[in-house]
Order: sequence, then C-alpha cells, then structure tokens
Amino acid sequence: MKRWVKYVFAISAAGGMAGIVLWSNDFGKAEGAWIRLKILADAFTVPGVLLMTAATLIWVASQGFFDGIGYAGRSVLRTVIPFLSMEDEKFYDYKQRRADDRIRGYSYLFYVGAAFFVVSLGFLAAYYRT
Repeated sequence: MKRWVKYVFAISAAGGMAGIVLWSNDFGKAEGAWIRLKILADAFTVPGVLLMTAATLIWVASQGFFDGIGYAGRSVLRTVIPFLSMEDEKFYDYKQRRADDRIRGYSYLFYVGAAFFVVSLGFLAAYYRT
C-alpha cells in the first residue's frame, strides 16, 4: 500500500502540472483539433520531462558525483571560518559517510515521467497526422 502512495502522489503532481499547462494555453477556448492536440502534447511533455530529469538528477547525486564538490566546499568553509566545529576528515572517510546517506526508492518518478512522456508522443503523432 505504501508503495502505491508514492505513485499516486507523483501522478497527481504530474497531472497538476499538465493542468497548469492546459490552463495557461486556454485549452477550452482553442479552435481546431490540431491546436488542441498540440496543447495536449505540450501538457503531457512538460511533467514527463521534468519528472524524468528529476529522477536522473537524483540518480546522479546518489552515485556520488557531487561528493567532490561537497568535500571541497567543506574544506573551504573550514579554512575560511576556522572556528566552525567541523572535524578534519579525509576524502575517503567523507565518501564512506556520504554513502550511508544515499537516497533510495525514487525510480517511481522516472516511471511516471516516462508514462506521461509516452502519452505526449501519442498526442504528438496525432498532431502530425492532422
């Protein structure tokens, strides 16, 4: 049950983003099927791409890509402000400590984003047929 709550939340957030795009483009007042299809393609593309990008960024961060930047920032802070109570640690120890704090269980963002993106491709194909 707890697993589906994440999916429901992601789908409702993506649906809200799609609704904002529909509202901002005056979907109700759009004349012609091709204009409506274009707006629908845009409305599903925006949340799809945003969710897939967020999931990819979380994955990159969870692989430790930004650990060097974080370690360098801590070193600069410790050097510039010497009275901070930061312990002096080696990069290896910093990486090990950060490895325990990695984010897990975010793949649902990518799956929901991919589903919205596939729907947008369907609307885009229908747009190009008209």
